[in-house]
Amino acid sequence: MSLPLRYPFPPMEAESVPVLPEGREWQYEPKWDGFRSLAFRDGKAVRLQSKSGKPLGRYFPDVVESLAELEAARFVLDGEIVIRVDGQFARGDAVVVRGPDTDEIGRGLVAYDAEDADKIKGRSSPDVMMILGISGRAEMIHRDDLVIGPAGAFSAG
Repeated sequence: MSLPLRYPFPPMEAESVPVLPEGREWQYEPKWDGFRSLAFRDGKAVRLQSKSGKPLGRYFPDVVESLAELEAARFVLDGEIVIRVDGQFARGDAVVVRGPDTDEIGRGLVAYDAEDADKIKGRSSPDVMMILGISGRAEMIHRDDLVIGPAGAFSAG
């Protein structure tokens, strides 16, 4: 790739300050909780990079494909990849976790019901209290309530 920023590149990090700056030159955006990533495109070549600099493309081939279809042929994007929530479930139910290719990659106990999960997916933890009116968990499935494995590890047979 011959972009001005070389892959891998460290993503921009937030800096904690005691008071938010004020003035017309400042803009703010919501913080989404997802997979922090950088996307690089140079012609037909597209790469996704995690916050730590590792490749993410094999985990999100649909995102790579979508980026390849954009009109702009050269860019670097810094953002979050947010995962879809499907099905009906209640808080505490065991749910299936699927990768982008729909293979089952894990199972876990979910911290929210389907309706609440749909409302808060991709939102930051502080937003959960405002949206739902309750203080909730930071994760949809906490790591202590999750079992993961390679694709096919959970199939019967």
